[in-house]
Amino acid sequence: MNRTLMRYAAPARAQATSPENRIRSQKRSGFTMLEVMVSIGIILLLTGLTFTAAASVNRQAEIRQTKTTLELLDMAVQQWQVNAGRNLTWMDFHDDDPTRAVIPLVSAEMTWKTPENLLITEMLDVVSRDPAARSILKQIDSEFIHVFAASAEPRWASPQENAVVNARFIGSMSVIDPWGNPIYATHPGRIRFERNFWYDQYRQSDADGTIRTYNESKYGVAVNRRMCFVSAGPDGQFGFLGSPPESPDFKATEDNLYSYSPQRP
Repeated sequence: MNRTLMRYAAPARAQATSPENRIRSQKRSGFTMLEVMVSIGIILLLTGLTFTAAASVNRQAEIRQTKTTLELLDMAVQQWQVNAGRNLTWMDFHDDDPTRAVIPLVSAEMTWKTPENLLITEMLDVVSRDPAARSILKQIDSEFIHVFAASAEPRWASPQENAVVNARFIGSMSVIDPWGNPIYATHPGRIRFERNFWYDQYRQSDADGTIRTYNESKYGVAVNRRMCFVSAGPDGQFGFLGSPPESPDFKATEDNLYSYSPQRP
């Protein structure tokens, strides 16, 4: 009886362990090409989502850092003006003809000869002399402070601007944003002259009684004679706030960051 069972069982064992069956079993236990491609696609999708989320988090952190820097600049100027008992002043008029010297001399910290991206440097030179204002400026992350040196020309300065730096601002500082671009100062103009002066007949006045400056026309009108600081934002383009809304120059301003919301020119 046992021999008979063994005779019938032997072919079954041989059939189960034959090379052909082993190959078929291995084929069934592996992944098809479609399954591999789907798995790779899922991995790539998850990786892309992770990088996108990380980039978004980093971008938001950079925006917060920039807003903090702008707020500190605004606080430092406000502190200087409280201690000085007056606002920072800017003079856009210069006349070398002594026969037309009909304007009383005005003490002005901001001068008409300074390029627009160095106005903040000129302002910081003045404001940092006040101990209280200087302590506020020291709270700005050192990563965003650029000190001008004769041997190092910043990439964002033109040859003409570097000439001004070498003449007036070696050792002075500027402030940059996390994207490596300078922060600009949009300052109110001087008070409009009360007398009917020929020079002011061609200048636009704002609601606060000041003459509108070029920076205000480009980056936003300062409110209540309060200096405004602006970053070009992640795209690095300041744009032109006075342009038509549908223009590329205006659209470039959409990610700009401000110490407060200026008026549109």
